[in-house]
Amino acid sequence: MKNNSPFFAKPPSDSIPLEDCEFYHVMDIPGLSEPPKGLFDLRKGVNEFLGHVDFKNKTVLELGPASGFLTFHIEKMGGDVTSIELDHKKYKWDIVKRVKHNWQEELSVFVKREKKMRNSYWYAHKAGIALELYFEIGTVLIFLFKHWVELCECLSQK
Repeated sequence: MKNNSPFFAKPPSDSIPLEDCEFYHVMDIPGLSEPPKGLFDLRKGVNEFLGHVDFKNKTVLELGPASGFLTFHIEKMGGDVTSIELDHKKYKWDIVKRVKHNWQEELSVFVKREKKMRNSYWYAHKAGIALELYFEIGTVLIFLFKHWVELCECLSQK
């Protein structure tokens, strides 16, 4: 159920420069002459990746949206998406999987990349990819999560 309540989350700033972003997925962003580079390009195979689900009029909860490519794609298909990311200020990362050298250094690099990933979400959102973000989600019909499995495993070991 949609309402006129304020956004649950807001961008860290009103103006996020593109150079402060790191995109998880390649995405076409209005106003840019070419898409920013990303780790993965699902643009041609996104429907296959999502199992050819008809998202029209479906309520979707996405945990760990990264740059928001899937969030925005599902919204374009008519889905009502709520995307949730951990609050890294409240829940500090203290686990680094597959550490190769200095864990503190690797954690610092990871946290900086995560900040840039979140910036990319808000950059794309402001550019007009997202339709609207709501806090109230009602009954969830579809649940998407990607990297949260690893996070839950880590949290359960504490």
